Amino acid sequence: MKSKYAIVNNNDTIIGRCDKEEAYEKKYMLRSVQIFVFDSKNRIVIQRRSKNKKRFPGYWCAATAGHVEDGESYNEAAARELKEELGITGTPKFITKNKTPVGNGVFAMVAHYTLVCDNDLTVQDDEIEEVHNVTVKKLKQMVGDDEPFTPSFLYYFDHIIKKDDSS
Repeated sequence: MKSKYAIVNNNDTIIGRCDKEEAYEKKYMLRSVQIFVFDSKNRIVIQRRSKNKKRFPGYWCAATAGHVEDGESYNEAAARELKEELGITGTPKFITKNKTPVGNGVFAMVAHYTLVCDNDLTVQDDEIEEVHNVTVKKLKQMVGDDEPFTPSFLYYFDHIIKKDDSS
């Protein structure tokens, strides 16, 4: 049986439930989290999504991201995704929550988080091809060179990282 996820409106009010595939097909908005992990040298951790992923296989994205499970809070989802995908236990810092593009005309209500971590990562192989710590300068170069990044990562990049003049 497929998991059901909360469908939300622009105010993040639950208006129904469905599985992910139906939500993408009908362009319903689901709740998601995106966690940006930095190391103590202020390098950002990026991951290349597994080539086996249905959506955006082989694309670069934030250190970890995922959907908020039914009955779960954004904070709980962020902590769960960090543990599942990277083996990190910790409490990420909430940054913002907004309607974020996640595909061709598809949006999600995404809570964005950050976390500083220098621990070795335990990568979930079925989700992630590779992980790298890159400087903001290198990240800007990769985006400029048209490396494939997920729409939600590019949204964050355009609204937060790109504006950072300290690189």
